[in-house]
Amino acid sequence: MLGRKNKWNQIFGRKLLYSQLTVRFGPYNTWGDRNYPNGKKEEYEQFIADYATVMTILSGDRTSSGAVAQQIAWALTDQKDIGGSHTSQYILNVAAAYHSGFLTDKNFPELVLSERK
Repeated sequence: MLGRKNKWNQIFGRKLLYSQLTVRFGPYNTWGDRNYPNGKKEEYEQFIADYATVMTILSGDRTSSGAVAQQIAWALTDQKDIGGSHTSQYILNVAAAYHSGFLTDKNFPELVLSERK
């Protein structure tokens, strides 16, 4: 079991998420819609619910669909500046999405500013 602390670590939580997204729906640049694969909103929402169930089983800690959707949103957001604990969430999700083939370097912003608080 992963446990709560390691639920969203690079390998199990995020990399598995983005790998499965890519296998099921293709890379993000093929989606045709900003928030979900074009024409597959219901299938995408079911994927998120199913993934939440998988994460609950693997971690032993209840994972909501909203938590899964939030991880994906971090990878898809157009951050220009970011601070505090959100910095690591953004970086870890983008890195996992990139290494899984979900995002390409063309999805990265030109510049991201981070400020320690």
